[in-house]
Amino acid sequence: MASAHRGNLAVPCDRDLLAQATMLGERFAADYILLHTCSPDSVGHKYGQDSIEMDTHLYQLDAALSVYLPRWREAGYEVLITADHGQTGRGHHGGTTDEMREVPLYYFGAGAGPAAEEVLSQLQLAPSVLRRLGVAVPQTMAAAPLFL
Repeated sequence: MASAHRGNLAVPCDRDLLAQATMLGERFAADYILLHTCSPDSVGHKYGQDSIEMDTHLYQLDAALSVYLPRWREAGYEVLITADHGQTGRGHHGGTTDEMREVPLYYFGAGAGPAAEEVLSQLQLAPSVLRRLGVAVPQTMAAAPLFL
C-alpha cells in the first residue's frame, strides 16, 4: 500500500483497489465488477478540486488506470468511468450549479454511445449498465440508456 502522507487519503490506495478488482475478475470470471474509489472525493473535500493535491492524485489514478484498463478490455470487460457528483474549487458539492452536478463520463467498450459534446443525465447510467449486461430495464427507470 502507498505510504501515508497528506495527499494520500485513500485506504486502500487506488492502485491496490484496482489490483484487487482485477484479481477477483480473473479468479472468478466475474460477469461484471462495480468499483468505487472514494479517494478523489476525499482529496477534493480536503484540498479542493483545483489544488495541487488533486492534480497529483488524479495523475496517479490515471497512471494506475493505464495499467489495468487494457487488461480489463482484453478480458472482455466494458469499462465506464464517471463520478457521483461534481465539486467546487473549495470542495463543496450537493448543490444545483453545473460544476456540482455535471461530471465526466468515459466509456471503453463496444457499445455505440452519444456524441462527445452531448450533456448527459446521471439518471441514464443505471439503465445503460443494465442494457449492456443484457438485463431488462425496469419501467421505473424513465431515462433513456446511453449506449446501444
